Amino acid sequence: VFAHGSRALPLTETYGPLPDKRVLSSSRFLRSLEQDDFGQDQRLVAVLGLAGNHSPFLYRRALEGLRQAIRRKQSRVAVITDQVRVAIPGSEELYRELRELGVLFFKVEGPGSWCVREGEAGLTVEVFDRVLRQPVALPADWLILEESYVPAGERFFWSPHAPRTDRQGFAQAAHAHLDPGATNRKGIFAGGSCRGWTEGGDFAGQAEATALEVLFLVEAIGKGTGLGEEVAEVDE
Repeated sequence: VFAHGSRALPLTETYGPLPDKRVLSSSRFLRSLEQDDFGQDQRLVAVLGLAGNHSPFLYRRALEGLRQAIRRKQSRVAVITDQVRVAIPGSEELYRELRELGVLFFKVEGPGSWCVREGEAGLTVEVFDRVLRQPVALPADWLILEESYVPAGERFFWSPHAPRTDRQGFAQAAHAHLDPGATNRKGIFAGGSCRGWTEGGDFAGQAEATALEVLFLVEAIGKGTGLGEEVAEVDE
């Protein structure tokens, strides 16, 4: 099963009421950096990992963008997140590098542990510092928020016996590490964007792994029942 993509929800649908100005989604922030229309010496506060995506790739992509803003635009950065370190290759080195560049990390428990206020001097993001055990006010020229992604289009699992999905409607793996291509329904496999936000290279790898799993299953069915491969049809 391969979905046709994912879409980002409006930021207000994920985070509630927000100021009308000086708020960027993480993808729009990255596009601004690529197009070189982001200002110099900006104070940035980024809220990452609280949108419910559970995607280390989105998290890493945002951190890499913040690193570019520091190096190219001399930005001053603070990050509010529920996951300071992420289990992806190179994450420890990236985290250490950002700390050395002066990035402040605030680990929080959930969406309600920070808030933003708008005043004459601009935005102020308030967060509880668990180390100092007191609230901290962070002045910000820009508030950067990770988008919440949901499946694009209509629900693609129509059967009452459909595989298990998460709260956002993406297919869940039977086991994230031992059998990531399979679902809880034997014979139904899920890969690509129907599993959540996916990078291009990962999509191709998942497609190859899923195709192999299907072939193994077809061979097993043929041996056990006397049916040949010609009765099995695998859609692209």
